[in-house]
Amino acid sequence: MNDTQEEHFVGKVAQKVLLVKNDQVLITRDSRDTVWELPGERLNKGEDPATGLKREVFEELGVVIQVGQPVYVNQFKHTRDGAYAFVVVYTATLEDDLAAFTVDPVEVADMQWVTENTWNEYEFYPEYAKALKVYFESV
Repeated sequence: MNDTQEEHFVGKVAQKVLLVKNDQVLITRDSRDTVWELPGERLNKGEDPATGLKREVFEELGVVIQVGQPVYVNQFKHTRDGAYAFVVVYTATLEDDLAAFTVDPVEVADMQWVTENTWNEYEFYPEYAKALKVYFESV
């Protein structure tokens, strides 16, 4: 038995997507920030993860997605509010490749499609940069 006191994780669950289309990934920038991230947000209490992720992406971007497999999982301390978070980043595709985005300007100030060769030209929160690196190294 270990004599040290264990501290269990207590925090928020963030869910993000690597929305993939034509070998590109969609990145977004929050209206409160200059740093880029990935679409998605927090999982609500009692919510199925895939349902919650679809809800968040629809609220932010106005599109319906098909959630794929998780590609990155980690814990981090959020820069903006100092809260601990557990993040799961999934791949996803648009349910309709021709769907028009209807961006909520309160949540998303800007969006951009990036490739394996261009994503690192943007400043990201460390966890999302790691997720993009893992994804692009795997394709």
